Amino acid sequence: MKKLAAILTPLFLFFLILSGSLLTGCGSETKNTISSNTDLEPPKKITIGYIAMTRSSPQALINREKELFEKAFGDAGYEVEWVITRGRDNVGPLMEEGKFHFLYTPINNFTAYFTETSQFAAGDNYRIIAGSQAVPEGSILLVNESISELKDLDGKVIGIVNNSYSHEMLLNLQLSKAGLATETVGGTVKVKFQDYLAEFYELFRNGEFDAIIARDTEEPNLSKRFPRAKKLLSLNDGKAAGVTIPSAWLYARTDVLENWPDLIEIMLKTHIEATAVAEENKKDLPRLAADTLDYYYREIVGAVDYEKTPIEEITRQWDEIHITYDPDEEFVKNLYTFISDAGYTNKPYEEFADFRPLKAVLEKK
Repeated sequence: MKKLAAILTPLFLFFLILSGSLLTGCGSETKNTISSNTDLEPPKKITIGYIAMTRSSPQALINREKELFEKAFGDAGYEVEWVITRGRDNVGPLMEEGKFHFLYTPINNFTAYFTETSQFAAGDNYRIIAGSQAVPEGSILLVNESISELKDLDGKVIGIVNNSYSHEMLLNLQLSKAGLATETVGGTVKVKFQDYLAEFYELFRNGEFDAIIARDTEEPNLSKRFPRAKKLLSLNDGKAAGVTIPSAWLYARTDVLENWPDLIEIMLKTHIEATAVAEENKKDLPRLAADTLDYYYREIVGAVDYEKTPIEEITRQWDEIHITYDPDEEFVKNLYTFISDAGYTNKPYEEFADFRPLKAVLEKK
C-alpha cells in the first residue's frame, strides 16, 4: 500500500497542478473576451455612461431631471450609476475596461473603438442596440481655393478628424458622383486622419490637406479661421445617406446582452420612454446640455476657468436634432460594410450591432 501511495501521490499532484493551470488559463482571457453564462448573477448596480457635449444624447440629458432610469431599474431591485465623460481619450479606456453596462456615445467614437484603429483604446466588448439622435446633415467638405468641383479632388488629400469612418463613407457617396473614391476602397483620393482638432486645422492651414471634413456647427466660424477656403458641399447632399444621419447610438456590453436579457429589456423600454419625454421637453435640452458640461468641467475635471459655449449657440445646434430610438439599421449595415471593405476590420457584423432585443421590445408595445 505504501508503494502504491508513493506512486499515486506524484500523479495526484501532477493532475492537481494541471487542473490549476487550466483554470488559470481560463482566467487569463482578455478583458474584451466575454462568454455567455446564464448562471452568472446580474450586477446590483447598473452603470450607464454618456458624453458631456453641446449635443449630448437627449435620453441621458432628460433623465437628469426626470430620473426615468432610476425608477425603472429601482422598481426591479437595481441601483443606477451615471458616469459622465468626454473625449475619446477618456471614454475609450473606460470602454476597454468594461466600465459601462450601457453607454451613449457618438457613432464615430464607437466605430473607431470597434475597428481597433483608435490610438486610445479598442475592443469588441460592446454592441449597438438602439438609436439616440440623428441630424439632417452633420458635416461639410471645406476645400482650398484650387478646388472648384468634385472632380478636382482626384489625387488630393482630405483630412478627417478622429477616425470618423462614417464621414469617410459619406464622402465616398459624394465622390462617386464624379467617378472618384478614396484610396481605402480602390480610388485615388487620399485620406489622412488626425485626432486633435487644433493640429487638424493647422495642417489644413499649412496646405498638408487640400480639403477637410468639418462639423456643420463650426461653419459660421470657418470663414474667419480659413478666409480663402470655401464649402464645396454637405456630406449628405441629395440625402445620399437618407433624410437623417445617426449621430449617437445606445450600446450594451456584450456580457449583458448574452447573460441578462431582463436588464436589456428594462434599459430599452426606458430608453424608448425617455425618447418620448425628451421630445416633449426638447426646449429644456440645451440648458441640460450646458449644465452637464459645467458639471463635467467643475466636478470631474476640477477646472476653475474654461470656455463656455453660449447657450444661444447650443440652442441653435439643437434646432436640427432628431431625437430617436431608431438606430437606422440600413445606415448601420452600410457603415459596417464600408469599414469592412476599407480593411478597417475583419470582425463579423454580429459583433458590431444587435437589434433583436429592440425589435422584441417594440413588438410587445
